Amino acid sequence: EQELEVHEFLKKKYTRDNEKSIPWALSTLSAPFEGDNGVFYPCADFAIMDSRGNRIKPLNFPKFMLMSHNYYRRRWLDSHRRLRNVIVVMDWIPDTSKMQLNMDAQQLTPEQETKLKTAFRMFDKNNDGNLTFDETVGVLKAVDVEVNVERERDAVMKTFSNMDQNKDGLIQYEELRYAFSTHSFYNIMDGRYAVALSLEEAEHLRAVMHMDNSLPPITGLALNAGSTTIDAQQGYRPPSRHQKRIAFECFRFIDSQVDFDERKINTLLRVMQSNTCDERRNFFLEVRSCRRRRQVAWEQTPLASLFHTPDEYHLLSNRAIKARFISSMRNKGLYVLDAFRMFDFDHDNTLTVSELYEGFQILQIDLSQPQIMSLVQAIDANNDGKISFDEFRNAFSDPSLPEPSPSDDMTPTFTFNRISNKPNDTPTAPLMSHTITAEPSNTNTFAQLLKSLPIQHITVRLSPQNSYIEIWNSVGTMAHKKASVWAPKLEVGAMKANTKRICVGHYAQTDMNPPNRKSGFLRIQLVDENTMSFRESSNIETVAKALFPHPIRFRQVWNMLRGQRQVFVWTPIPPSPDFVAIGMMATNTEEPPPLTSVCCVPRAWTRRSTREPKLVWDNSGTGGRAGSVWEVNNMRLMAVTEDHRMPSGPFYDIYSTSFAITDAPQHVDDL
Repeated sequence: EQELEVHEFLKKKYTRDNEKSIPWALSTLSAPFEGDNGVFYPCADFAIMDSRGNRIKPLNFPKFMLMSHNYYRRRWLDSHRRLRNVIVVMDWIPDTSKMQLNMDAQQLTPEQETKLKTAFRMFDKNNDGNLTFDETVGVLKAVDVEVNVERERDAVMKTFSNMDQNKDGLIQYEELRYAFSTHSFYNIMDGRYAVALSLEEAEHLRAVMHMDNSLPPITGLALNAGSTTIDAQQGYRPPSRHQKRIAFECFRFIDSQVDFDERKINTLLRVMQSNTCDERRNFFLEVRSCRRRRQVAWEQTPLASLFHTPDEYHLLSNRAIKARFISSMRNKGLYVLDAFRMFDFDHDNTLTVSELYEGFQILQIDLSQPQIMSLVQAIDANNDGKISFDEFRNAFSDPSLPEPSPSDDMTPTFTFNRISNKPNDTPTAPLMSHTITAEPSNTNTFAQLLKSLPIQHITVRLSPQNSYIEIWNSVGTMAHKKASVWAPKLEVGAMKANTKRICVGHYAQTDMNPPNRKSGFLRIQLVDENTMSFRESSNIETVAKALFPHPIRFRQVWNMLRGQRQVFVWTPIPPSPDFVAIGMMATNTEEPPPLTSVCCVPRAWTRRSTREPKLVWDNSGTGGRAGSVWEVNNMRLMAVTEDHRMPSGPFYDIYSTSFAITDAPQHVDDL
């Protein structure tokens, strides 16, 4: 027995009787392995006597992992034995021609099915019920399959093809479920084995490997010490990276080691998920008690995760949510710091569960309360119930995007880059100072803004909209109803030069004809009452830009690709909590509308609309993803939802149809 260090260990009455090595014939290596052959036996049968004199329950290690009787004999269950370190592992292939991909399937529990379905929805970015090649690559990365599409595209395509059972170029849920039940994407081969040897066996075997014609006609043999191959037969081909990793990490676990990172813990979890957390913990503690190791509390080691997490599906769900979040940030041109500040509604530099939930809603990632709680538990490294920026960054950073460094003094009002509509537009310089949240500010910034503006004599009016530009109609969609969407024309004539018209959203109606005054659609316009109608106002543009700012970006609400024209519907994201967006916009491409195409309105000038949304159109009969178009608020603006149910809002009315800005509310609670 050889040990590098002697540590504090548990005292037991150990015996060393019958520990003399048992010789075995080299011909054993050329014979197929079928259970215990008297020389090797499955690691799944490895057990010791516990402190109460009972046999501990073995763990379900993979069937390719074996143990030599000279390392530990199965019959040593009548006494305590000091365990040797696992130092040398033999990679052994009796016959290459007999190797085949392991396709043993395990039945998923209802809870595992639920979590796998959640992960499938997260990776299915366009919500069409299928995973594309790129989306499937995301799944593989989430389960630690080493995927490098640029360098190993053929291998990745082969894995994808093996998962795609119906060969339609897409992965449906049932195909993903089968792949997970078999773990076929790990390329675990039956017919090759990883065997824990005693040091004496390893020394003799290595000597034989260097003697001409001494080995029987076997087709693969190597000796590994840790992750290093110390000797190999000529022509030897190593196992897949994952099969090698499984053997390496599992033997380290049997060796009672505790220094595992997240990826290594996940590897162990996939292997041991058919054992309960208590069984894993009890096995580890009993085996470690028979070694000369310092008995560190397992709660203080990375193994705590292995002893608390039931199976890989709990991890997969969180990883899928993280992947969807990172994808959403990338598509919207967000930095991690931008997202954190956007979610931090109360500006205390931490995120609560509620703030994280609301933030995910902003990014159109719908999660249940248990999913959010599970995610917070996974992210919250110091277990204080809140998410710091460092914890948030560690969880959601995207290595492909450079990140700005947060200042040491993160104050409630932030100065950072305006976020571009286009994912490829990386912001490079601070353009404005603002705070992004979805809740009203507790400060008087809006009142202070009003005091700084030349608002005397300027009034706000809701006026009938007269002329329009058609954006979309339902021709060719096969829907049961007709509908069209219209943008307002905002030009003013020479005799209304003192007027500024404001677009706050698009309109929808139940036919294809251009709207008229009877449609009841209203627009916002500013009028400088101190300037003749045929003269341009010197103040109105300044006031309009400050009080009706453009959004900082858009969030896509719904789209439909069927019909003569595609339609994509967007909701604006206000630049600060002092403003709200009261309408939605439509486009015919995946590109968001120009930021300058719509304005937000002061929150202090709105009230919650009591007008019930009116159904304009739904896509019944199209066969596509459900969607419906509604008319909302006192301006009769368009709102769209991803189902056929009445949207719950909130929707906002302008508090009055005509008012002087000097008389308007300055605070949200003034109404």
